Amino acid sequence: MPSMVNAPRKLPRQARSQSTVDVILDATALLLVAEGFARTTTTRVAERAGVSIGSLYQYFPNREALVRAVEHRRDLALHADIRQTLAETCGQGLRVVLTRGLQTLIRAHGSNLALHQVLAQEAPRFSAMDGAANADAHRYTVTRQALERHRDELRPGFDREAAAFLMPNVIGATITATALARPTAFASGELERELTEMMYY
Repeated sequence: MPSMVNAPRKLPRQARSQSTVDVILDATALLLVAEGFARTTTTRVAERAGVSIGSLYQYFPNREALVRAVEHRRDLALHADIRQTLAETCGQGLRVVLTRGLQTLIRAHGSNLALHQVLAQEAPRFSAMDGAANADAHRYTVTRQALERHRDELRPGFDREAAAFLMPNVIGATITATALARPTAFASGELERELTEMMYY
């Protein structure tokens, strides 16, 4: 269960409030990438965002809540990209759907590789875990729905439930490990090539 201590204090309800939150989260992400979690304090985030510390505390009680919000915003953007990819591949074969989905995942992480690295490596472990249940549930649901829609293309006896759990977790773990230990594999195409081979082996 997410810790309420590290949850955002309130959600922005007006455009102006949302703009303030966006600026704060942009500043948090920039500081995380430039200087790491240890030096990303609420005071420095407020200074970087150009808002008062009081304004920041209206929405976020501490830096852990800021990091959680940055992670959550990243995940929401990724989910939107996946939904767009699924819409674009509607009516096409499962291989096309899976390949395009994989490309979307790699592109989304590779386009902001430094942030993905610092969130995976330096952010507190409980921060990553708090949002894991919702992210895992979303990945499972999307994968299961895709497999169900294309069940006629699967081999006899294929376990769709197990695959819906394993595929996104294996791919996600591989992307994160590659970001930390072999980041050049994003730009070189190595990550996409090898993961594609693994999926269809």
